[in-house]
Parts: sequence; structure tokens; C-alpha cells
Amino acid sequence: MTVIEKARELGALIQQDERYTAFYDAARANDNDPELQRLIGVFNMKRRALNELMRKEEKNADEMTSLDDEIGEIYQEIMDNPCMVNYNDTKEAFEKMLSAVKDRKSVV
Repeated sequence: MTVIEKARELGALIQQDERYTAFYDAARANDNDPELQRLIGVFNMKRRALNELMRKEEKNADEMTSLDDEIGEIYQEIMDNPCMVNYNDTKEAFEKMLSAVKDRKSVV
């Protein structure tokens, strides 16, 4: 058996692991959550607006601070969204498993 064949076998086994399926399902739930997607869109729009303000020669510190505060509030809303909380939890568990495979440690 070649290295490529073994890697494909490992990949298939990883995709069958409950941590992978939970992470995959959580990612799909994020993609299908309209409120979360709206918040992410607003966050990205405001972040681009802040970047544009920062590139201007004459910067308006009050406007930049206000926009930065709005971005922080939206970010917190995103991170508090139940789908995002689940996504982050499942991502952490999946990454821990992958790290254990990479480091040849037993998986917790």
C-alpha cells in the first residue's frame, strides 16, 4: 500500500469520526442561519468601511472609534449566536483530534 492510499484511508476514517461529523454539521448550520449570515455580512461591510477610513489622509478619529465600537458589538453578537457557539465548540474538538493524530498522542 502506498503512502497516498494510506492517507486516503486515514481521511476516510477521520470523516467517519463523530467529531468530524459534528463539526461539519455545525458549519452547515452556520451557513443556513440567516441571522448569523446577516450579522457576518454587516460585520464585513463595517470592517471594510473602517479600513477605508484608515487609508484616508485626513482621518476622523471619532468616526473611526465609533465604527470600531460597532464592529466590536457585532462581533460579540456573532460569537454569542448559538450556531456559532456550537461551531466553535465542535471545531475545537475536531482540531484537538487532528492534533493528536499529528502528534501521535492518544485522543481524549
